[in-house]
Amino acid sequence: MLDFVFDFRRDLIARLAKSFRASSRLYYDVLLKLRARNPTRELRAATPFKRRNILQHDVIEGKGGFLFHRDHDALEQLSGPVVFRDRQIEVWNDALKRRDEWCLANSCEMRLLIVPEKHVVYEQFLPNTIKISKNRPVFQLLGGIDETLKEKVVYPLEELRTASTRRQTFLKTDTHWSSFGAFTAYQALIRSLQSDVRLEMAKETDIFWYEGPFVGDLGVRLEPEIGEEIANAIPPTKYALTFLNRIFDRGAVHVYVSERADLPCCVLFRDSFSNALIPFLMQSFSRIVAVSDLSCLYDLLEYEKPDVVIFAVIERFLATFGKGEIIDLPNDAGEISFRSLTGVEFSELRDYADSSFRAG
Repeated sequence: MLDFVFDFRRDLIARLAKSFRASSRLYYDVLLKLRARNPTRELRAATPFKRRNILQHDVIEGKGGFLFHRDHDALEQLSGPVVFRDRQIEVWNDALKRRDEWCLANSCEMRLLIVPEKHVVYEQFLPNTIKISKNRPVFQLLGGIDETLKEKVVYPLEELRTASTRRQTFLKTDTHWSSFGAFTAYQALIRSLQSDVRLEMAKETDIFWYEGPFVGDLGVRLEPEIGEEIANAIPPTKYALTFLNRIFDRGAVHVYVSERADLPCCVLFRDSFSNALIPFLMQSFSRIVAVSDLSCLYDLLEYEKPDVVIFAVIERFLATFGKGEIIDLPNDAGEISFRSLTGVEFSELRDYADSSFRAG
């Protein structure tokens, strides 16, 4: 009977939202209040139509010129209404345990890098009406996984907050972090690995920083557009992009090779936040095979035999919703092969060697 009531309420919300969300910024505020009454239900906001006059309603104008987003159920996770159930933490725990066991059996190290959202790093710049929850999915995960796995998870929230007092770690007009934010997380990640793998780590003084104009993916949604000056980075060690499969979504493959062939190798499962991270990782690794997916492709690991396996994921993707009303979770069961996901044969990963190198 309760399921019927919940389903009826969900359908009613969906019908109201269809006519309401396209023109009203209040849609999300109303939805959040409804969700807050029953925080354990897996409900999601319907995606607004992808036009500028609709996308602007996804932008939250904060203090100090900071723009924040509502994308991928982020606000619902960060403020409390969307939380993990116990079974969902178990799926994450089992996936991380299997990944770590494979790595230990094959003499390599595994790390899960969880990128904090701008909303929590720059919480003080949010509108006063938005409060960040201390029981959001990332903390549920960190508190629910096995003790042996906790040292394999890097969540550099305090490092980014501290670094933000010296230089901006997230872009004001974009959903992503700045080059300096990525560098800060890179250092936290490498420090966590150095006791297990011999890795060199670039220092801030090694990087050439320069300023330039930029309009982010939030600033471009507004009329007129809002831009900013950002700090770009050129790391010292040169590297080359030697292969890509020209997919620009899930299944994209990029192979990077450093001029330093003596460094360890890495397989990176990533999202878009790694675009700014990879130039710094290439200061510590001789070769990185980067795949745009957050599940583990064990056949790729068997082929590459890396020294380090990194899963880099923005906080909101831990518990964002998929196509239905169920939270997306890691799918490491083996049904997805490297070739079926990417369309790439393993031999192609080494057929495109390039002896020329470019700076980051």
